[in-house]
Amino acid sequence: MTRAPMTPDDLPAAASLCRETLAPWLDRDWSGPAGDLEWSCRRTLDHIVDTQLFLAGNAALRSTSRVLPPRNGDPEADLPRLLDTVVTGATVLERVCAGMEPEERGFHPAGQADAEGFRAQGCAEILQHTYDIANGLGESFRAPDGLSDRIVARLFPWAPAEAECPDRWEALLWAAGRIALPSRERLGPDWWIQAAPLAEWGGERKVRTMPPSWR
Repeated sequence: MTRAPMTPDDLPAAASLCRETLAPWLDRDWSGPAGDLEWSCRRTLDHIVDTQLFLAGNAALRSTSRVLPPRNGDPEADLPRLLDTVVTGATVLERVCAGMEPEERGFHPAGQADAEGFRAQGCAEILQHTYDIANGLGESFRAPDGLSDRIVARLFPWAPAEAECPDRWEALLWAAGRIALPSRERLGPDWWIQAAPLAEWGGERKVRTMPPSWR
């Protein structure tokens, strides 16, 4: 099956959407949980920044094993600065991806990722956690179907096809363990991604086999 690949515009677009969505709610109480997560809304926003720089570091170093992230939370950063840093982090990640050759890889616990894999992961982290924060603040959020579909096709090839789930944002939320679909139960915490190129996918849903290292 053909698919639309991730593009260099996707990370900046996801980061800008995150900032535009959350900026009107900065006067809310961000100390409560972000949706179903154990983290507060503020900590989840901080984590979005962390993920962009973690991915960028591994992509930049073409690492074959985990490298120490350049950042792990910033308790002193206020919310407006964190929102700006989401955009900065996504821009750094995109610039690194733009400099990768097609055959070059970097470490991720789910497999050695190429540039497109890093782009898709960065976008997924931004959008999924924007959804979590919005829920925690009593609001709603949805990402564009086109971007959602590109992420699903790259990271979750086992997700329901458009014929089964025309709403590609819902397909992404299902694949990332956020919701159930009419035809599929909600996934548990073992949901995982296809980080390595799709040519290396074994044909079955990947599952997490160890606790997240960031906990």
